[in-house]
Amino acid sequence: MPVICVNPDLVIAVLYCVFDGRQIMHAIGIDIGSTAAKVAVLHQDALQHHFVIPAGWSSAETAQTILQNLSGQGLSPDNAYIIATGYGRVSVPYAHKTITEITCHGRGAAFFTDRNCTIVDIGGQDTKVISMEGGRVVNFTINTSVLPVPASSLR
Repeated sequence: MPVICVNPDLVIAVLYCVFDGRQIMHAIGIDIGSTAAKVAVLHQDALQHHFVIPAGWSSAETAQTILQNLSGQGLSPDNAYIIATGYGRVSVPYAHKTITEITCHGRGAAFFTDRNCTIVDIGGQDTKVISMEGGRVVNFTINTSVLPVPASSLR
């Protein structure tokens, strides 16, 4: 089974454009993790804008900073479909839907490749390994140790 690299900020924005079948002008994916927040804006299935900011101590404050940034781009919950994922997903009150990272990664992998694959997500709080077969998550493991494996140790 091949190992692929999926960019999480693209994964979450892509999934409603592709999998919900809605005809929307903009899809916004917000991934608020423990150390950084990633945002991707798709317009007609093409990446229009993206940014990464430090998550800080408060996911709610990070969500408000993101909303201000999006407003500066002329985007709001009224003219875009917004989904949130990650550790701070419940702190995004303007999101139309919240989805787990496992689901987002799985749908993103299904979008980017039609092959069976393995996804490895090394985050600030945990490490996930997700197995995909036939476009569906068939198994996953989450590191439960106190210290996740840092990305720098993979060099």
